[in-house]
Amino acid sequence: AFLDDKTPSPLVDELRAKWREAKPGDAAALAADVARWQAVLWKFNTVGHIGKLDGPKSWMEQITPIASQQEFKVKLAPPPDGADAITLYLSTNDAGDGPVDDVAVWRQPRIVMPGRGSTAA
Repeated sequence: AFLDDKTPSPLVDELRAKWREAKPGDAAALAADVARWQAVLWKFNTVGHIGKLDGPKSWMEQITPIASQQEFKVKLAPPPDGADAITLYLSTNDAGDGPVDDVAVWRQPRIVMPGRGSTAA
């Protein structure tokens, strides 16, 4: 049912497409894809620690890999000869669910240069 669901999902659409097109000989490859997603979406705790003080509550804990914020650093190439500036574009798009109610906030963008410190963008 989950793999046949038509609801768009940026996390599993690729896996669903492989599932729909799969042949009997593709079972091992599909199982490997599922295992990769399982490692990203679930944390497997040590069974012997369940119930201990500050220990896990269950063997498997669901993980949400979507972040509400993300810091990133990009090494920029120097400007071409004769240029005194470079242009940096910040862009985003929807998460595969359409543009309704999507908001992106670029908070405190800055450029940090060795020996010069930080420059607000």
